[in-house]
Formats: sequence, C-alpha cells, structure tokens
Amino acid sequence: MSADPRGDFLAFCRSVGLDPVKPPELPEGVLTRWRGPGDKPGARNVWAVLHLLPAPWGVVGSWRTGEQHAWRDERAPRLTDAERAEQRRQADAARAARAAELAAVQAAARAKAERLWRVARPTPQD
Repeated sequence: MSADPRGDFLAFCRSVGLDPVKPPELPEGVLTRWRGPGDKPGARNVWAVLHLLPAPWGVVGSWRTGEQHAWRDERAPRLTDAERAEQRRQADAARAARAAELAAVQAAARAKAERLWRVARPTPQD
C-alpha cells in the first residue's frame, strides 16, 4: 500500500485529464469539487470521493463532460468478504452523495433561470 494514497489518487486524476487547477484537500469519504481543465473561473465541475479504509479507492468525474473514473490502490492487500461489503456500502453512499449534490446544483440553476425569466421583459419589435 502506498504511503501517500491522496497523492496517488491526485496523480490518477491528472492521468485521466481531471486534474485540479488548485490541489484540493480530499477529506476521506467526502464529495469534493474543484475547477478542472476547461472550466471557467469559479466553476467546480470536477468531483471526487476518496476512501482510505479498508483499502484506498476513489472515484473522480466531471459534471461538464459526464465522464467518471474509478481508482484503487493496486498495492493494497486483498480484502476480506467483510471489507469488500464495507467498500460496496461506501460506494453506494458515495453514489448517493454525488446524486444529491448534482440535484442541488440543478435545483439552484433552475431557480436562477426561473428568477431571470420572471423579471425579463419582452424584446422590442425593432
């Protein structure tokens, strides 16, 4: 197992083209977002979740492109059945967190569009 799984995961993110403009902290098990290549300033379209136990693994993706990539530490020891079950539980929780975050972003965008539509004026005929 690597001495620096966060560094290895960020290297993986770079290898799939989703490297952060500014390296994030990547707290364990928390959905983290950052500005990725091609994103406008202020955008945070790249997302990632990193788990360290029982063996390091993570997922990184982009809401802008729709891509998603899974990573695991190949040097980690083989998992027991109980550890694999825990990893599946973590993966399900991570998927639910991504879905909730995406729903929140979409709801905010929808609310902003509705506000803009309500205050918009008709265009003049000329």
